[in-house]
Amino acid sequence: MSDYTAVSLDGIKTTIPLTPEQELDAKKHLGSARELTQRIWDSQKGDTLINFFGSSDHKFWQFRFEELEALGELFGGVGTRVVDSTVSNYESPFFFGQFPSDKVAEQVVQRAIMVRGAYKCYARAFSVDDLVEQVKKINRDELAPYIDGDSYRYDVTSFAATLTHDQKQEIRDKFSFLEPKGKVQFVNPANVITIFVEHSNMQKCPIDHLRQNVTHFPAVAYYFCRPIAEKESWWTQYDLKKRPYIGPTSCDAPLAFLMANMGKVRSQDLVFDPFVGTGSILIAAAKFGACVAGQDLDWRVIHGRMRGKQSTIFDNFTHYDFARPDLVCSDNALPAWRMIDQPRTHAPSARKDPRMVIVKTKRGVPVDAALAAQQAELWLQQKRENDERKIAACVKYNAMVTAKLSSGDNATSTDASSDPMTDEATADAGAANKDAEEEEVTRTPFTYDTRPARVLWDVILSDPPYGIRAGARRLGAKKDKTPKLMAPEHAANAYVPQTKPYPVEEVMWDLLHFAAKTLKVGGRLVYLLPTNVDFRDDELPTHPCLRCVFNCNQPLQNPDFTRRAITMEKTRAFDPVADNEWMAAQRALPPPRWALLSETVFAKESGQVKENGKVHYTRGDRKKRREERMAAGLPVKQLPTRKRGRGTNGKAEETQEAKDADAASDAGDVSVDQV
Repeated sequence: MSDYTAVSLDGIKTTIPLTPEQELDAKKHLGSARELTQRIWDSQKGDTLINFFGSSDHKFWQFRFEELEALGELFGGVGTRVVDSTVSNYESPFFFGQFPSDKVAEQVVQRAIMVRGAYKCYARAFSVDDLVEQVKKINRDELAPYIDGDSYRYDVTSFAATLTHDQKQEIRDKFSFLEPKGKVQFVNPANVITIFVEHSNMQKCPIDHLRQNVTHFPAVAYYFCRPIAEKESWWTQYDLKKRPYIGPTSCDAPLAFLMANMGKVRSQDLVFDPFVGTGSILIAAAKFGACVAGQDLDWRVIHGRMRGKQSTIFDNFTHYDFARPDLVCSDNALPAWRMIDQPRTHAPSARKDPRMVIVKTKRGVPVDAALAAQQAELWLQQKRENDERKIAACVKYNAMVTAKLSSGDNATSTDASSDPMTDEATADAGAANKDAEEEEVTRTPFTYDTRPARVLWDVILSDPPYGIRAGARRLGAKKDKTPKLMAPEHAANAYVPQTKPYPVEEVMWDLLHFAAKTLKVGGRLVYLLPTNVDFRDDELPTHPCLRCVFNCNQPLQNPDFTRRAITMEKTRAFDPVADNEWMAAQRALPPPRWALLSETVFAKESGQVKENGKVHYTRGDRKKRREERMAAGLPVKQLPTRKRGRGTNGKAEETQEAKDADAASDAGDVSVDQV
């Protein structure tokens, strides 16, 4: 198609007549678009036409191939290559993929976020007349099951252009030679024939006068198909606006579902979010049938104690009729999960006799009976130790009560809530009595999983705090002193441990370390990472046990920054020695650029005039200016400490002293070098 003079411009519409030079430019643009389409057809060997949602302006447009590949492996098996082409048109919503069967294609379409439908393509051409000639060459017996029935309908769908009703009817009339049996029915027909008309997106045209003057451009390609599976945007019901409990950093519903798809979350998978927040990502995993758990350092978020909030995370799951998640208040740097090498049990109750187990794993693969017997003996030994501890607690509790009664301190003996040790002894005694009552219960067989408890999760999904909208915190003291991480006995129910800033690079290192240690081999970690627009792939955080599978880019409103969804897969068992060497090597390097992103976003030069006309000074410069004024004997007025109290409505309000100081500052009574 190098001879552009042969390209027809039939159907072009412009606001002003085109000059001969402009017509040649239009023919070159149309010819170049068709040349690219032909290269795509030659490289994409599949016969299933995939129609994506939206266009290149969609904020998740760069996720479409990665999601398609992950779901193809999930439903088609390992090694399934749906996306098997290196040539694609970034602006085109169509792509030819390969599926093992129509059933796999239907499963992918019904779950994917970026896929609108999948279609069996019988013919494709650059003009409608050529498309008709190709369809005439197809054996009608091949099309008979899909056009002969009680009813039928022709769908003519266009992309990047709007076709009138008469234009669509003209295309339908050209295929009247098929003579489908049955009657025409527009709603729920037995058979549907779809004809796609793809146009060039003139808004992306690099030629200025064409982009400004051309209102309708000739079609680039035509496709004759039958639908395999189609769907609408089912995820709109999970929009953040429809949830009872959200926060300022809640993850968008489409992005959360995309992360779950790229992580290949399936039914009965154990999915974990180490920064659970309001639970948006776990809701996406629960939608696909996973068993979800999470942790967060801020207990107020988990319990719904944020200012003005009346709901909790659990209300979101109840709203969608999902199972209640398992949540714990824990630090990402000091996870509360037990890392001992003991087997997990999948029993209805923990008080079942493992000597009557069904010797098989979670996947139903037989294991060594001797190993199962050894693990059963370990379970019995632990049970005996727990029973002895509970009996000792009962003896201690009885002795304590007897001593108090004999001393005559009846008031103290009846107030169990004032003594934490009494609470513990009472709880242990109650548990011991309950164990004794259930000792004679008939024992039932249960499934025994021989995987070590170190392998906890099938998938880890996370949106870590990276210091832009919310800064990360971890347990510890801000000053160089040993923090109090455990609650004193007299304040066990009200103690909140100290926290300190959590550098972004350490957040990522601890996240990769936790994933390498607790993921199963073949499990996936999917997390979000904001970066500079000139980010390079070699700057990604790495780990010896993890390999990067996908690196998807989401453009942000600020053109200088972008957010990436990183998908990593565990390729080998965890090695503590290699992990320690990796951690030491990471700490020896300077902080990467993505770890300094918050400083780049909020960076302001000292002395810069702000929008309100005042001069901005950094904290260090303000302190230096105060010291200079004090050394020179000049007056330095110290603003009062900004204290907060409770107002008449019960909400936190600033004190009147702080409000008066703000008013004086706004009036110009306080200079910019004063605190």
